[in-house]
Amino acid sequence: MLALIAFDYPVGSWTVGSLVIIVPLLVLGRFLCRDRIIEIAQERDGFTGQFPVVTRRPLANSQDD
Repeated sequence: MLALIAFDYPVGSWTVGSLVIIVPLLVLGRFLCRDRIIEIAQERDGFTGQFPVVTRRPLANSQDD
């Protein structure tokens, strides 16, 4: 499928070529942010439990009136 995109000159060629830049940036961003994400997850551990609880929306009852 990626080959078909590459053959769509010029837009597809630019799209596939830009992946050479975009994919490494996404990987780098993931490695730069993972410690902070793990820290936030550990901070929330036990607060929401294994499954997050979704509270009732405040306006849910007012629409029934």
